[in-house]
Amino acid sequence: MQECCHLQTMLIEFQRFNAHFRPVSAPQIEGTVSIPAAGPPTQWGLDLHRGIGNGVWGAWEQDGAIDLGFWSAGGARDFKRALPVSALDVTAPSISLILARRGGTVYYTSPGPLGYYVSETSFDSEGRPTSVDRVSFNSGGDAANPRAGLVHGRPRVLWQEVGSGAGTAVMEGSTYR
Repeated sequence: MQECCHLQTMLIEFQRFNAHFRPVSAPQIEGTVSIPAAGPPTQWGLDLHRGIGNGVWGAWEQDGAIDLGFWSAGGARDFKRALPVSALDVTAPSISLILARRGGTVYYTSPGPLGYYVSETSFDSEGRPTSVDRVSFNSGGDAANPRAGLVHGRPRVLWQEVGSGAGTAVMEGSTYR
């Protein structure tokens, strides 16, 4: 961890372990995440999933953007790409990654003129971006903490809609056909 300009920089490392949690490869530095020097955040802009063939996909917030990486089952990094985003909430980054047969989608919160909303960036099986879209259209609060998964093979995303009153929050969601 390094400290500069009231921020701490934490390293994102990739390392493989066997079934007994013993390292089978050396750690590889993949990126950094900057956080306020006051302490660690309450949530991290990072999500990991095992994909087809036991490879590992990861998406993380880095310098106001989202990086996407894929590592093969043998531990070799096949690629790391910066995904285009409409805008990214860096004050409380929350990223949710889902994988489908031909790629996947990263969901995240974006700041807008009327508050925060949920956005998505979809990508193909090689990690190349295919679309950037807005998911939620809020009228009475800020979207936060998107979580996504596949239900019967279709993407489904849920998020918290946090109202302006103390303690008011509801869950909202969207399913894609």
